[in-house]
Amino acid sequence: MVSIWYPARRAKGYSRQPYMPAGVARSVDESGSFNLAEPGQVDWAGIRTEAAAVAPVDHREGRPVVLYSPGLKVSRTLGTSTAVELASRPGREASMKRKVGYTWRLREVMAQHQIFTATELVPLLRERGIDLSASQVHWLVSGTPERLSLQVMAALCDILSCTPADLVATTAENAGVRKTATGDLPAPSANVAKLRPRAARILPDA
Repeated sequence: MVSIWYPARRAKGYSRQPYMPAGVARSVDESGSFNLAEPGQVDWAGIRTEAAAVAPVDHREGRPVVLYSPGLKVSRTLGTSTAVELASRPGREASMKRKVGYTWRLREVMAQHQIFTATELVPLLRERGIDLSASQVHWLVSGTPERLSLQVMAALCDILSCTPADLVATTAENAGVRKTATGDLPAPSANVAKLRPRAARILPDA
């Protein structure tokens, strides 16, 4: 048996799809409701999803086809919520990508340990087997490195008594999600509306 879930153009006026068919609901109830309740305690047939039965398809944009199977002889009914969630998302959201970034906090952590210049860092790194020139260390402190050897990271953590997480602050968000703002401005108050600019007087030099 195969169930097809798809994005609908509208759902108003259509009955909500049950979470599981009546026959499956009866079988689940008689078998002990997944060991959650005694027979007759849960009305599985009465539970409805947010999906509308036989509603018109939304053809406005293409969407990926997702084949979902619980496998391992698990009842497919347990995946109903997942199927509804996947079908309700537009294609660009179902395949949403994550945008990740990071902030290099070396200068900030150095200041917390009273180290304020790259020059001070050069001999400390050299003591730990990291032989970098003054210009390289200056770039390490003032720039944002895209690549950094673990040996250098370990030396910095030892010098500053910190962890890599202290030196690198990471961020992650859904790509393409934008915040919006209204273009409407509040009307000026009555007192502000009455204000008029006054002409300036130019005084002769004394």
